[in-house]
Amino acid sequence: MNVTAHKVLDNSIFVKVFGTAAATAAMPRIPIHLITVIDTSGSMAADHRLTNVKNSLQYMLPYMSSDDMFSLVSFSDVSQVKCQNLVLTNDGKRQAEGYIHGLCAFGSTNMGSALIAVSDIIATAPVGHTTCVMILTDGEVTTGITEPDALVNLIQSIRSSRANTTVYSVGYGAHHNFSLMRSFAHEGSGSYSVVENLEHVATVFGDVLGGLLSIVAQNCEILLPNEVEVITKLRVTTELAGKKVHLGNLYDGSQQSLIVRGLPINPDGSRTVNYRYFDSSTRTIITSHITAEVESSGEISQEASAFMLRIESADLMSRIADFTITVDMLQNILPRLRAIQHVPWVPGTIAEFERVVQILINNSRMPVSYALRSITGVANNNAAVLSAARGVSMMSQTYDPSDPTGGSQSAAVDSIFSTPMQRHVSRGISGAVTQAAHTSLTPSVSSMNVGGGFGGGAAPGAPQLLMRSRAICMSPPSLSPIPSFDERQLSARSFAAPSDLVIPPYNPSTFDAIPLPVAIMSRHSGEMADTEEPRLPSAPAEAVASLTAPSTAMMDEGSSDPVELSQPHGPIPTGYMTPPRRSSIVMRHSPPRHTH
Repeated sequence: MNVTAHKVLDNSIFVKVFGTAAATAAMPRIPIHLITVIDTSGSMAADHRLTNVKNSLQYMLPYMSSDDMFSLVSFSDVSQVKCQNLVLTNDGKRQAEGYIHGLCAFGSTNMGSALIAVSDIIATAPVGHTTCVMILTDGEVTTGITEPDALVNLIQSIRSSRANTTVYSVGYGAHHNFSLMRSFAHEGSGSYSVVENLEHVATVFGDVLGGLLSIVAQNCEILLPNEVEVITKLRVTTELAGKKVHLGNLYDGSQQSLIVRGLPINPDGSRTVNYRYFDSSTRTIITSHITAEVESSGEISQEASAFMLRIESADLMSRIADFTITVDMLQNILPRLRAIQHVPWVPGTIAEFERVVQILINNSRMPVSYALRSITGVANNNAAVLSAARGVSMMSQTYDPSDPTGGSQSAAVDSIFSTPMQRHVSRGISGAVTQAAHTSLTPSVSSMNVGGGFGGGAAPGAPQLLMRSRAICMSPPSLSPIPSFDERQLSARSFAAPSDLVIPPYNPSTFDAIPLPVAIMSRHSGEMADTEEPRLPSAPAEAVASLTAPSTAMMDEGSSDPVELSQPHGPIPTGYMTPPRRSSIVMRHSPPRHTH
């Protein structure tokens, strides 16, 4: 960890903190205890949400070593500790895959009981690990402890129960409690992300794990007198001894910044900034200070100005999410942002602000809450990422002027604040999961997906013509609590076994050129391929849904081939896939595009 301090305009001190691994570090990385808290309420069955989460979790395991531990807590009506403090040897990874695979969606959402269970797990876990609590939900808390303040208090209890504990929160879709999940990440010094599909889930999980694998400093704190003013969006606490700015974990290649105003002047005319952190290489707590440089270069002044604009942009993103934004506010900041477009986070932010301006102008007669309702999740996500300078941002790519709400037609995952290691792991997990998903597609059977959940691009609710996978077609196999390797691999519901994932070496100087991990099917894969296609039941006459097509030719997303309709859409059974001999849809399938 390296700290610099520079005097900038109006007697402010611009503090920059870098995560830098020691060149002579002989100690191995600190072991990880990954505690995943997964919502398994009934709504997680929609759009294959739980399936996407399960597959992404399974492909995290190969990146972890036998020194690491894994715990899994699910919650619906009640919470269930599926496994705790499981050591990730090869056998342990296979057990973890079985527990993940066995998750099923049903019931309501009782998150409070799950957070209490996490506290119990941490209390019984061996010491010496860095603890990561990753919470994922797609809805509001409906039963048990429902008051947001009480739930945030549980997060504070988890964070303080053991040193080196970080909380990450992930919201799936547009119906979870955005402010609550942001508060979880803020109090836990982690990141908050919003996901919409399989690729988003895998990328966010990889970003979290990649950071944990490259921690250089933990519990990083800037120590300041109580009378100073601190400009930051990070967590700040005040005690009798002074203020603490909690930076959380620093990864190799990461950076955090803040501005301090009113720092006392020492007798020699200098100003000092004190800091403290746990060094991962030496396993010691280090307390030190840095003297602010009196003369700052023009480059440092520009960095400080860009930091202030990032904080202001985060506030405006929050206003977009809260529906208190105006066109004037955005038009005021846009010229200043355009002047610093070379800064990595700026182009995407400009695009978002310009899009919101266009939405507000085009829908000036509508209430702001109605005009912006479709981008609340994106705005909350962007606000959290810009505030903490960590996490994965979901930036919209295109704007559909025909949509009166200004809904986005596609979204891209952007990890502008991620380190090379985080991007490497994100690309690896995302590539392996999506490759396995495409491999498991069954071209002979097709269906209409109106949820927009499995495809990578369309907005929620946008109709898509997608290929159904075996994982969706077949009913879940019966699993013992700890399935054997053969049982997992022979299941037509499973993707390629993550235990057989070949992970390329990490080289921070050439990570962009490293190939994606390759999922190696075992010798049982051929048996699965020879399995007879499941016979689909005929639908009862009353279980139908009318589906209207705008034209007789549509384009299959990810393909240049048209999807030809032999006749206009007629009634299609709800919950059933039309057998090929009765299907009115004829698809010329071509491999989907791969985007990473």
